[in-house]
Amino acid sequence: TVVLDTVAPELTGIEPADGAVVGLPSVSLRVHVYDESATEVTFGAHAFTWGVGGAHTAEADVDLLPTWDELTGDAFIDVVLTDAAGHVTTVTHRLLYDPTAPVVTIDEPEDGAIFGPGTSSVPFVVTIDDYSGTTIASDPEGVLVPDSLPPGGGIVSGVLDLVEGGNSLEVRATDALDRTSSDTVTVVLPYASSAGTKD
Repeated sequence: TVVLDTVAPELTGIEPADGAVVGLPSVSLRVHVYDESATEVTFGAHAFTWGVGGAHTAEADVDLLPTWDELTGDAFIDVVLTDAAGHVTTVTHRLLYDPTAPVVTIDEPEDGAIFGPGTSSVPFVVTIDDYSGTTIASDPEGVLVPDSLPPGGGIVSGVLDLVEGGNSLEVRATDALDRTSSDTVTVVLPYASSAGTKD
């Protein structure tokens, strides 16, 4: 049987999807292919060949570390499809490898800081570091701007209203893999002097 194949092989799907966040350095990749003639697919250290045309699926574990960008978290996998007619389709598939939970650091104010009488509130600044996007929460609630950050992290800020005595602020960050970290500081607003006593 002679097959006239004038079209390059088609990559019909990949799981995990392009841009997906993963937490392990090895991922099980499923590659879906269609072509009219015999086809070979290669990715990572793996090669699969089908002797007849049609729809096919290849699945294998791929090590992300050789192409992992430690600065951005991106890892790239080249998927190459070659059919019996010599047509080639190449797709570069990107995954975001995020190996750690967010790092939360309250930069200002310092833990244990003491503020003078009459101070009603203090600004605070928080740095969040994470490869994937994060959602931010605080206790007391509702004092953060913004309440989420894109991949790579950034800075959030707000204002903490003070009462006399100790005032605690906790900031929590949760990443795309549902891992949460936090940082806490306590600042002090001294009690006002007593008004004295009457005879």
